[in-house]
Amino acid sequence: MDHWKLQCERAGHIDFNQTVLLHKSIVRIGVSVLEEEAGTYIAGIELISKERRRGNQILGYRIPGSQVFVDIKSAQMLRGFQVAAGKGGNTKNNA
Repeated sequence: MDHWKLQCERAGHIDFNQTVLLHKSIVRIGVSVLEEEAGTYIAGIELISKERRRGNQILGYRIPGSQVFVDIKSAQMLRGFQVAAGKGGNTKNNA
């Protein structure tokens, strides 16, 4: 299993750091998007498993009805993901 890390960075300091294990049963990623006048923000990421007994893993917040989904063939395709927020709330994604 690989490690999945989500980091939110504000003004050069890490405010939040969460790590979860990637399991081979992950088949989908849901990204919760929050739209406001000032901009669009990523509120959370959900790792969706095909095995119900395993359950989904949520990083940040899940906003039902405001999610964008990406299907993946296997967790082996996913090496990592980083989200960083600056002073103005700008987000940066690296895959």
